[in-house]
Amino acid sequence: MKLVLAFCCVLLTAFLLTSCAGKTEVKSTEEESKREISRAEVGIDDVAVVVASSESANKIFLLTTVGYVKKDIDLGDQKVEAVWQNPSKDLALAKIGFNRWYLINAKGQKQVKVPVEEIGDIRQDATLSTTGDKFAFAYHYEPSSSKKDGSLNVVNLGAGQIVKLAQPKVISGLEKLVGIRHPAFSPDGTKIAYDDLESYQADNLPVPQGRRISSLWVADISQQRLLHLTSNGEKPVWSPKGDKIAYVSYRAYQDENGNSLLYPEIHVVSADGKIDLRIAEKADNPAWSADGRMISYSTSGPMSYNEPGLLYIVNSDGNNPTLVSNKATASYWSSHSNRLVFLSPTKEEGRRYYVSYLYYPQGDYKQELGTDINPELPIFSPEGSQIIFPALVRDSEGKLTDKRGLFIANQDGKQVRRIDEQIDFDKLITFGWGR
Repeated sequence: MKLVLAFCCVLLTAFLLTSCAGKTEVKSTEEESKREISRAEVGIDDVAVVVASSESANKIFLLTTVGYVKKDIDLGDQKVEAVWQNPSKDLALAKIGFNRWYLINAKGQKQVKVPVEEIGDIRQDATLSTTGDKFAFAYHYEPSSSKKDGSLNVVNLGAGQIVKLAQPKVISGLEKLVGIRHPAFSPDGTKIAYDDLESYQADNLPVPQGRRISSLWVADISQQRLLHLTSNGEKPVWSPKGDKIAYVSYRAYQDENGNSLLYPEIHVVSADGKIDLRIAEKADNPAWSADGRMISYSTSGPMSYNEPGLLYIVNSDGNNPTLVSNKATASYWSSHSNRLVFLSPTKEEGRRYYVSYLYYPQGDYKQELGTDINPELPIFSPEGSQIIFPALVRDSEGKLTDKRGLFIANQDGKQVRRIDEQIDFDKLITFGWGR
């Protein structure tokens, strides 16, 4: 009986305390209510990064996955040329403004100034390491400039120092083609794969006449040592374990008229260069699955042929090619599961657009992401649970406009929702994940 009475007293006390708290509590503002709801729904608090511009300013917005504006970083009149995200950190961004390169954290604080003087001096395929401590870039090449030497450089972001890793090959008469391209960090951040000018082929080729032929290299950052992998390779992509590199090579084929046409093909080479396998002919755009067992690629016509091709998945040894789509361009894998997103072309109002699809290789299952036109490739969140993608916004009459909105879906492609309706912008420049 005493236990029962004690229990009842506890319940009565809890009720009275709750009632009193309800009478004396100050009402939360609408913004505070939204914040609490957002925190509850987001859970791990994933952050989407939106770089947008308006008539008055350029801004970086940090949005939760339910659209709550977590941070609004006003860049003023500083033009955002590009942003590279680093998923391994709590929103580490390399932000480019006029003569200013910074890493910016989730609080909008400038953490490290990258010691590069002129924006236009470097190529736009610069990249951050997944380890978050290095930034690689290559200068443009101009014969009359001592700085624009086309070299590959890496910045140690902790020390803020630039280390020159490689000089490009210079061929007389081909100065416009000189320069190191497509730098790609190994998963552990210790090496960089890249391609460099090797030769030039211009006989009996379609417009534009000729093709830059590149050689493929790997630079060891700490030892500053170079390893030559092949004399015909470009666009290196590291396998998840860092033991292999997929790349694009070029090979001449004869058409029905006897003309020689260069077609891309995909190879996989071991990181030490000892084993090199051709896994797909007349193919481009290789991408690795999360477990490193599969590679997606799109078929391609000859050089300068820009029409979408077939999308295939093949084992990393070249066996068991599987057709995914009859028309597709680029593809992107989740880093945590063997799920694939890709773009497929469609036409509306006489213009070509692209629709995003999600594909499960295990069950040979394909699903459209949303119902609107997606002009860019979707990106899985770092932990793989969600997908972010832009889509063209329709007006009140259902017609497509040129303005892009930002959408998020679950990893299964369902529960698509727009997240950028709370921010004011004229143009969406780029997007990505904070972490």
